[in-house]
Amino acid sequence: MTDGRPYEAGLGRPCVGPATTGGSSGNGRAIARRFASEGADIGIADSQASPREGGDPTHELIGAETQAKATFVECDVTNTDDLEAAVEAAEEFGGVTVMVTNATRTTATSTKTSSIG
Repeated sequence: MTDGRPYEAGLGRPCVGPATTGGSSGNGRAIARRFASEGADIGIADSQASPREGGDPTHELIGAETQAKATFVECDVTNTDDLEAAVEAAEEFGGVTVMVTNATRTTATSTKTSSIG
């Protein structure tokens, strides 16, 4: 943490190892960078390290911009084993206190409608 104090995230207690799914791009990237700017070490979980909008990977950018530590874990949010691996990676920072579930996975499928009642 940047000043030797744990980041509290407004929780009134130490917040260690926030993890953000979908943290490589867009809103997830902004969330991860904000946590880091406030002094939190963070795990970035996403299907790819490179941001979809271009630029440096989020975990590298955090390392360059802040004194916070950041790590990247490749993660498909539809795969339970990948999610468990992302949480385990956050153990490097003392475990997960905050989990931001920002990622989604969509597929093109037909929908079936039904009525209830």
